Amino acid sequence: MSTSVSTQRLGITELGTGFNIDFNDAWHYAIQGMTRSGKSVLVYSLLAPLAACDNVRICGVDPTGILLKPWQEHSGSEYRHLGGKDLQHAADVLASLCDEMDRRIQDMLAAYQDKIEVFTPDLPLLVVVLEEYPGLLALAESYDTAAGLKPAERVQNRIKRSVKRLVQEGAKAGIRLVLIAQRMDASIVGGAERSNFGVRITMRVDNADAVGMLHPSATPDDLAVALASRTGEGVFQHPDNGSTIRRFKASYASYDQYVDYVRGSL
Repeated sequence: MSTSVSTQRLGITELGTGFNIDFNDAWHYAIQGMTRSGKSVLVYSLLAPLAACDNVRICGVDPTGILLKPWQEHSGSEYRHLGGKDLQHAADVLASLCDEMDRRIQDMLAAYQDKIEVFTPDLPLLVVVLEEYPGLLALAESYDTAAGLKPAERVQNRIKRSVKRLVQEGAKAGIRLVLIAQRMDASIVGGAERSNFGVRITMRVDNADAVGMLHPSATPDDLAVALASRTGEGVFQHPDNGSTIRRFKASYASYDQYVDYVRGSL
């Protein structure tokens, strides 16, 4: 295994340059796209290289289990929930991540640090994947209704509170969120939280409002490109480019390749 996170290439821009990201950089990721837009393939390329890093833990909640199941034998299982059942456990996992964030912040205060920049097997980078987050919230709402829970007890509220805290406070504590949805809207992630997502990626969507929600600076040309994107193509914003929106074609990785790489890195 390697001992450090490094730059990863997710694809090629319209300029012929690499669409590169680095999880060492302290920002979160928001990814949206319709079914068959190539969103899943992009996420495979995003996560797979991290399997070879012993200073990274893949965490999060995956309602289907498909995305995170290959990681089940990797370290960090206490911070993962797979499947659409036992939603109390899903909320507990996210609350535990908040507890770990608070512990790290207390250690930072004691050491007069304002952020964590060096990651080790004992103090790993935590990549928190929220697969199909709107679907998770819908499942939680159904659970709350069926159980007749009071507002303070509702699982959906617990999940939202934890995610809000992780988005707003987690980056400095070595936590990176990867929030994935078919479409971002205000009911899923509020404006205050959305502003904390430094890397924003839109694959093909069917509504210009979805593009504008994630990319407020999008021009009419940007909207047209996003709506007309072919499978595996999209637009993105990256802090290194300011508010500029770039087009890109994603690198290809099949699910079988993703599984083989993640499991083969054990």
